[in-house]
Amino acid sequence: TTLANRGAAQANDGPTAEVYSEANDGKNVALNTLLAGGTYVQSGADDDLTVSQLPTKAVTVFFLCNKTAGGVGCWIGVEVAAQPPLG
Repeated sequence: TTLANRGAAQANDGPTAEVYSEANDGKNVALNTLLAGGTYVQSGADDDLTVSQLPTKAVTVFFLCNKTAGGVGCWIGVEVAAQPPLG
């Protein structure tokens, strides 16, 4: 499966990643249709992603890696187990 970022960059523009298994643009599937209810953010290379509290239910966080301008990157999924509330 190949993953590509097709466009614009702001988090409030919604997800721009598409998932496809063939080199046929007509078969692209928007990432948000596969991961409904996800939160999509963008950060620069020098930014840190921080979480104020661990999730109360299990979640998977996906990171887009090795993305070059106009190129294809890869996704790494990290599973985060449910945790009791802090404090």
